[in-house]
Amino acid sequence: MELFNSRAGVWFGAWVAVGVGIAIGLVSFGLLVLVPSLVVAGLMASQPSVRRWAFGLPGGIGLLLLFIGYVNRNGPFNPLPWLGLGALFLLLSIAGQARMRAT
Repeated sequence: MELFNSRAGVWFGAWVAVGVGIAIGLVSFGLLVLVPSLVVAGLMASQPSVRRWAFGLPGGIGLLLLFIGYVNRNGPFNPLPWLGLGALFLLLSIAGQARMRAT
């Protein structure tokens, strides 16, 4: 059984994009990005065939955290907590999706 095929990769990527949107809405742009991201997440979650790939959402949050850590590599903040959390979210996203697909 394949872990990811092309269709699965598209839905996983869509959930990653929604996760990035939610994270940006929470961190920076507020309701301007958060509300549309939550609406898209709700629409995607309403479809069982798409909901199976929802582990991509924390991966999107992890990507934003990794980006924040990268931007802060020379200051003004310590990048290590951002990088650590970003890697954790991304790894949990991939591991969760792999485990779900294996069952």
